[in-house]
Amino acid sequence: MKEKNQDVQLINSQRVELEVLRTLNSRLEKNASVLLDVISPEDSTRTIAERLNDCLPAVEKFFKSAVKDAIMDAGAVIKSHFSNVDLRVASGGHMPSTSAQQWKEYLDEAQPLGDYAADQFDFVPEN
Repeated sequence: MKEKNQDVQLINSQRVELEVLRTLNSRLEKNASVLLDVISPEDSTRTIAERLNDCLPAVEKFFKSAVKDAIMDAGAVIKSHFSNVDLRVASGGHMPSTSAQQWKEYLDEAQPLGDYAADQFDFVPEN
């Protein structure tokens, strides 16, 4: 009798867990669907899994384009202040002789420029 009660308790516990998982899945699907409708509205009849899988290249392309635009804008800002700087030199990355400490200091100094570049993107217009 004790084993039967444990089995019933286990089954009831699993039912509760299953219901929680269904609720979470439903919420995730709803939120993902809203996002996907923005990214690829023409695909709104396909399953969420299909749409997520197929939209990854578009999302990657979008983010690469956004990063490229931000870096180009920041480079142009620098060039507007220092017209003799050859920005092409930086396209190879940082100098190998740059120490970790120097790199951290450069990043700290460049943070306001990063903030400026990030502020150029306005995904949610203010009303």
